[in-house]
Amino acid sequence: MYKNFTSRNILSQQTFRPLCLESLINISQHRPIRDEIAKSDPEFLKGILDIASNCIEEKNHPVWKKNSMLPELMQTLEDTLVSVLQGNDSTEVNLVVASSNVVAQIVRERITANMTDITIPNISVVEGDSWKNLADFLVIPKLTVMKDNGNYTYVFVLFKDVANALPSSTTKKSGRVSSAWEVSSVLMSCSLMLDNVRVKDLYPSAQLTFNTSVAQTLDKQCSFWNISDRDWSDEGIKLISPVNSELTVCETNHFTSFAVLIKHRAIELSHSDKLALSIITYVGCGVSTVALAITLVVFLSIESLAADRHKIHMNLVLSLLLAQVLFLAGIRETSNQVICKIIAVFMHYFYLTAFTWMLVEGLHLYLKVVQVFKTENVRIVYYYIFGWGFAIIPVGVTTAVKPDNYGNSDICWLALEDGTVWAFIGPVIAIIMVNSIVLFMVIKTVVTSASSIKSSEYDHIKAGIKGLFVLMPILGVGWILGLFAVNRATVVFEYAFAIINGFQGFLIFLLHCVFNNEVRNAFRRQREKNALSKENDSLDQVSFSLTHSFDSEGQKHSFSFNSQEKIKAAALAIKKKTTTNLVRVKPMSNHPHISDTSLKVNRTFETGHSNKLVTDEEKEISSLNCPSLEDEERAPPKISHLVSPRTSTQKRQNRP
Repeated sequence: MYKNFTSRNILSQQTFRPLCLESLINISQHRPIRDEIAKSDPEFLKGILDIASNCIEEKNHPVWKKNSMLPELMQTLEDTLVSVLQGNDSTEVNLVVASSNVVAQIVRERITANMTDITIPNISVVEGDSWKNLADFLVIPKLTVMKDNGNYTYVFVLFKDVANALPSSTTKKSGRVSSAWEVSSVLMSCSLMLDNVRVKDLYPSAQLTFNTSVAQTLDKQCSFWNISDRDWSDEGIKLISPVNSELTVCETNHFTSFAVLIKHRAIELSHSDKLALSIITYVGCGVSTVALAITLVVFLSIESLAADRHKIHMNLVLSLLLAQVLFLAGIRETSNQVICKIIAVFMHYFYLTAFTWMLVEGLHLYLKVVQVFKTENVRIVYYYIFGWGFAIIPVGVTTAVKPDNYGNSDICWLALEDGTVWAFIGPVIAIIMVNSIVLFMVIKTVVTSASSIKSSEYDHIKAGIKGLFVLMPILGVGWILGLFAVNRATVVFEYAFAIINGFQGFLIFLLHCVFNNEVRNAFRRQREKNALSKENDSLDQVSFSLTHSFDSEGQKHSFSFNSQEKIKAAALAIKKKTTTNLVRVKPMSNHPHISDTSLKVNRTFETGHSNKLVTDEEKEISSLNCPSLEDEERAPPKISHLVSPRTSTQKRQNRP
């Protein structure tokens, strides 16, 4: 019954104890059934292992990780096997039983003078290929066993593929809490008995070999699970192999549940560093939140900023703004776990959408600046669908598969222990890689474009540097600094990462709003348009009030001639503002054929771009404040003096 139920269902915090722990305890305590089955077919032991194996399947890892009870399950399984062995009256027992992720060996043999060291387990007798490559084993020196003349008995159990289900270590080291030590090996346990009496002190010590193919940048620690302290301990066990070896060899003077813990050599920051980074992060996020809100208002209030580029900017700003607000308001709201989980889910979504819109920024730049052909079919609606829709996939999958991994007692974010945080880190790394390539290609195009019109030797270099600083905030390339913060020697990257990414919104506000020529010109035109509209409204109101004047009794009065003349004069003044400027020129010659009225100069002004078509590529490069179009924009307006045909003819006639 237990076996079938555990194989079909996912365990919960309420069901793991009765289905896994108590089921094994009941088997060990029900002596009549236990003794009867222990004397019969060893398939009974296979059934016990199947129960344990079903309980520790990957689908149940979050439950075990949260309750830290998996080492106790192993201890319970070991005690059950010992009790079964004690019910067997056979002089010798040698059984090796294996399931999908648990292998057990039960041995009872006579102590002899010619015996050798005992190597456990004997995988050669296990059927199938799933255990053939096992490189983890235990060696008991023969001198440890030969102290007695009777029987020696041992029960050995090994769990594989359970590292993500085992608890982390929170042991304090050197007066401070170190980074969490994570299990990176199988979990093995052994009990040794001489004439049915458990051996507590091993001499000589036994050796445990674990296959830990990890990088040299990791620290290793041989540990055992201390049930009373409910934590990992290294008392009585030590590492005797090189740290950078793939096989980790440990030496122990007692038997219990063992594993190898690893720790990434992360930065062990001092209190002052942690405080400084916290202040930088919160101040940066606060300033960025205000700056992003102002940026969003500017983009929404200026009608002329309707290009796809500005729409993409707006969506990036909106997603970043929502993510920053949630971070500031809810990252530490752990008092209510339900609210904490909701905040964590929405933070996951909005931070992913922010990076998705950064990717859209990169793709749009690539299409407009690098791949300048056949880009007219890329509609903004596709950007909207991808920008706001892609993040639903990883967030939805994580919420459905591992809902309990959102939020904990410390922070409202994704769980770090079992790798759930990779549902955020994975897409972010992919987006940063793509945008880094796009950034390189765009800067190359900008430098090439600037080289063709440069006025000095370093103009193209200045253009490339300017484009780099303008693009980095919207492409999220600064997040790559977090990958370099791997040890104390690179603590400077922690500060650089906190500054650049904490103030990302503020940089977007400065570079793409305050100092952006296009936005500033659009803002100026919008202000002039609003001022002209107010002036026209004011004149209309004056005209209406003058032409519809009423006395105190409500009788309409007609205007006098002087009032009408004033209105005409005002209208004429407005009309003069819109007519072409005429300049009378007094002739220097007194020739009778030249009159004052014949010399009228019609002045017209042409801007630098009135007759020039600007390509999408030039628009995008110009938006980076690079000098590809600035030179022409800074050029003075062209002035042409158009002389009336009559005057021109008269001049030609008077030439000698």
